[in-house]
Amino acid sequence: MRDNQGLTLLEVIIAMALTTMALLMLSGFTTIIVNGLAQGQLITKATLLAQEKLEELQARSTHIPLGMRTLKESVGSIPQFPEFQRTVEIATHTPVEGLQTVTVTVSWHKGAHSVTLTTLFPED
Repeated sequence: MRDNQGLTLLEVIIAMALTTMALLMLSGFTTIIVNGLAQGQLITKATLLAQEKLEELQARSTHIPLGMRTLKESVGSIPQFPEFQRTVEIATHTPVEGLQTVTVTVSWHKGAHSVTLTTLFPED
């Protein structure tokens, strides 16, 4: 009969190897989570910038000038958000007579990612 007073060296090595593998897997998940959070922050900022532009256009007047169809702000032109670019597109008489469809697209990473908001404004 064998006296069990402790762990063998082999048991300790196996336990350490399993612990190390588990910690490495967890560190990989941490990287994925951090990247996901960063992407979420960019989407939130882009959505806020699009909403801000829609509110700015609505506050100008009850209509948007007919000569304005597409407005593209260059990268770096938005204060405090140099990595974003906004594009405004206006379609008159859409979806029905008397309405304008206004679409604001905010993009980043050279257009690789974007958020688009669309609303309707009355025509004058």
